[in-house]
Amino acid sequence: MDRKHIAAAVAAAFALGGALAANAQDSSNGDYYTYRLARAPEWNLAATSGSCHLRIWVDDRAQVQLRGDEIIVNTRSGRRSYDQGSTCTQPLPFHAVDNFHVAAAAGRGQVIEVRDPNRRNDFTASFQLTYWPHWKILGGK
Repeated sequence: MDRKHIAAAVAAAFALGGALAANAQDSSNGDYYTYRLARAPEWNLAATSGSCHLRIWVDDRAQVQLRGDEIIVNTRSGRRSYDQGSTCTQPLPFHAVDNFHVAAAAGRGQVIEVRDPNRRNDFTASFQLTYWPHWKILGGK
């Protein structure tokens, strides 16, 4: 191949790669919003266990991640999901957590794909929600 054809092939590959990347980005929705969790009246960093009462509005489906005192809400489908005043008794610790689980406190829908915080995911808990529930997160140190 001469230089003209190589340059054209490289340019075409970059153009195709850019188009595929843009298409993949559109299909994942990419509506990420990060919120700082509020301190519940029982806030206590020295407690042996903690809990969060997450108030998240979900139209259809959203992925939620908890890391430290932050909550990240990613709308997967439907209108933009958002936090409505979630509170915690302490931040999610940056070490292994025993007995991590998610329980519905109110609303309708379901929790799917719960992943507890561990070293492999940099101590970030994640799960997906459907519909518009209020969720309660429970766990111990």
